[in-house]
Amino acid sequence: MTSHSNLGKAIRMAQTAKGISNVKVAEHMGCNPSQIASWRYCDDMMFSNVKKLAELFELSLNELEELGR
Repeated sequence: MTSHSNLGKAIRMAQTAKGISNVKVAEHMGCNPSQIASWRYCDDMMFSNVKKLAELFELSLNELEELGR
């Protein structure tokens, strides 16, 4: 991922496409839903979290990146 804004867009699009709520993502990630909301609005996140999100959305890192473009 090259940009935080692209990452936020990709997360929003993948969640919408898969119908996955912030609560479900938070459960998968081991954090609270407000943290997921902050990622969706482009706050910093660790690369390991990006990988976990891609797995949840059943996407490769490249596919997730493409959603953000």
